[in-house]
Amino acid sequence: MFTRPSSLSDVEIVDALAAHWGQGVDRVEYAPVGFGSHHWFAGTTEGWELFVTVDDLTAKANFPGEPLDRAYERLDAAFTTSRDLADLGCRFVVAPLRARDGDVLHRLDGLHTIACFPYLDGQVGHHGAYRSEQDRAAVAELLVTLHQIDRPWLGNCHVEDFELSNRDELVLALHQIDVPWSGGPFSEPTRELLRASAEGVARRLGRYDEHVSEARPTREHWVITHGEPHGSNALTTADEVVLIDWDTVLIAPRERDVWHLDADDTTAAGLYVAAGGPPLDDALLDLYRLQWDLSEIAGYTTHFRDRHDDTDDARESFVNLTHSLERCNR
Repeated sequence: MFTRPSSLSDVEIVDALAAHWGQGVDRVEYAPVGFGSHHWFAGTTEGWELFVTVDDLTAKANFPGEPLDRAYERLDAAFTTSRDLADLGCRFVVAPLRARDGDVLHRLDGLHTIACFPYLDGQVGHHGAYRSEQDRAAVAELLVTLHQIDRPWLGNCHVEDFELSNRDELVLALHQIDVPWSGGPFSEPTRELLRASAEGVARRLGRYDEHVSEARPTREHWVITHGEPHGSNALTTADEVVLIDWDTVLIAPRERDVWHLDADDTTAAGLYVAAGGPPLDDALLDLYRLQWDLSEIAGYTTHFRDRHDDTDDARESFVNLTHSLERCNR
């Protein structure tokens, strides 16, 4: 996130690293990178050594009012699975470090969690795009390797349920599209955007449900998936391409990952098969494109109907919402 949480100080981050991970650092710096989590660089005068991730559990909830313990449990399961994958020998998995008690995630307070990662020097793509065709091909190969891992070995991993986060809130917003919204500066612009795209959103919800009804009986062939292996989560170091941000790990159809190789569905399946993967289901590829856009629309609409301010994060969120709604009108 671009804006640091006002309720957390650098001292609290340093204290948590010492208390849970036994890491003594003498400097930390807020890192306005990525989107969805808060980050700090941490290290000594000799250089950065750790990359610290702090999550707001309300942002991880599937709907307003969901118990934060559930959001915490999902995040902990995903991070623990990534740590297990790294311990299994998957070098491309940038996993959180285990704390003194063996866990990978801790509560800073009732609202925030903290996880600690090794600091890696590298570059990522922007806005989901890969830096190069070489990086895209490398990620396709990594996904084939990931999907071949025996899933029963990963006992803590959650399973895809196809539930759209904030769906009820989106449906309510569509029903109240002609009533002014007053949560903040982006409430009315969001309402106008959604009203112009309401028919397209409704059609996509219906199409999504049709795909889900066909997909539910096929769990036998599901695999371990990253969830968001797009270009912004493909880190190119001096030696290799690795995947970061494993907070969305699930056992799910392989198409959940593969569509990210090409969001317009022109080469994704072919690239994955060329890398050694099996043939894919076009309906499932479509399902996950729909899931992405509908989840984005539902989440941002819910946020902008609630109280909010005009911040860099809010402006970026509105841009993302606009792009997702534009795709609904195609």
